[in-house]
Amino acid sequence: MDEVFVEIEGLVKRFGPFTAVDGLSFQVRRGEVLGFLGPNGAGKSTTMKMITGFLTPSEGRVSICGNDIREAPIAAQSLIGYLPEGAPAYGDMTPRQYLKFIAEVRGYHGGRAERAVDRAASRAQLGGVMDQLIDTLSKGFKRRVGLAQAILHDPPVLIMDEPTDGLDPNQKFAVRRLITGMARNKAIIISTHILEEVESVCSRALIIDRGRIVADGTPDELAARSRYHNAVTLRMRADAAAAARTALETLPGIGDILSRRTPSGTEQFTLFPRDPAHLLIEDVSELVSSQKWEVSALYAEAGRLDEVFRTLTTSDADAARRKPAAGATRGEPGSRPTERPEPEQAESVPAPTSPQTDDAAPPPAASGETEGAAVTAAPPTTVDAEPTSADGATTAADGTKSAATQKTAVKKKAAARKKAAAKTKTAARTKTATGNGKRAVTKPKPASGEGKSTPSEPTTG
Repeated sequence: MDEVFVEIEGLVKRFGPFTAVDGLSFQVRRGEVLGFLGPNGAGKSTTMKMITGFLTPSEGRVSICGNDIREAPIAAQSLIGYLPEGAPAYGDMTPRQYLKFIAEVRGYHGGRAERAVDRAASRAQLGGVMDQLIDTLSKGFKRRVGLAQAILHDPPVLIMDEPTDGLDPNQKFAVRRLITGMARNKAIIISTHILEEVESVCSRALIIDRGRIVADGTPDELAARSRYHNAVTLRMRADAAAAARTALETLPGIGDILSRRTPSGTEQFTLFPRDPAHLLIEDVSELVSSQKWEVSALYAEAGRLDEVFRTLTTSDADAARRKPAAGATRGEPGSRPTERPEPEQAESVPAPTSPQTDDAAPPPAASGETEGAAVTAAPPTTVDAEPTSADGATTAADGTKSAATQKTAVKKKAAARKKAAAKTKTAARTKTATGNGKRAVTKPKPASGEGKSTPSEPTTG
């Protein structure tokens, strides 16, 4: 177990001004299962991608069984089995086809490739879906296909990002048992959000926050940092709780008492020792025995890893509040983002309802914009008269019409169109008789070259 399989020194990854991983250094030895913990955005997946050579570090060094990942990437990657986040695979292949493809990429051919595929599929429990398209598989089975490709070549180093994500409880148990069984001769790194998985599988846990290591130790060592380490839980009937609390408060080793009513109607006390190293369970057990209390539960807690995790890490919401909003103007710390004021919009002018002639101008844009340019305020000028367009409307210095002049021009054109339409209607209408109301009789027009005729006088027939 003394042999170092994975060695990381001063690992840094920057994306522009943002530092995702900030100086990580740790080792993983043969036989260790390292639980890689941290909130979302802490840098777990980025670190795994650098360890496997999928991302180039900004600074630092990664060594896999003595092979530098930057200087000898092929040699280093041949010793790694990698299950990336999301377990990507070719959806138009079956698991059998996909694993055979991976075996060939790894240098396996013929019967050796078939044996490697069968062994990996058996370990990942894929027997029933080996000839089904990967795209049609459930999330859990897709994850197991990814796990099978990672272990196909039996590598000494396994790096898995959320290996049990999407699995049902039975599948999780099987994968955890598989990891435990392989751990003796391998160095395994597991990224997970499931703290129960760390306690049941990992021999060591490393917690990172904002790209830095904040804790490193065995699960028991980290749990011992919890407030609940050596705390005592006592559950009893609710009607005896008041008297019991009074008696418990007399114990000198108790620093604090929390109580709550359980869904079953019993009262549960959590007793915190004044000195975390003190075994409070012995004092409480002696008191329970002397008072002859009827209790349904009495036990000492080893500590709570989730409480340690919350204490050491920054939540997603807190981290998001520290980042300026996209597009916001940076100001003093704690100041609100500066918003750009909306420009004032010019008054929109409704289009005329009367028919347009060929020389009519098109209606203005609804949002105060003219075609090809936004309406802007004209700069101050000392010229007495404003420039005018062909239709008499005043224009701004840049040639665009202001809202007021557009409105005036539209009104003038509407009036002109109305006047022209009236003249046309009057000319086309024939004169009516003034005596009996009969229509006037008009002579037909002469042929071309005969001159023009005028309407005859009305007849009274």
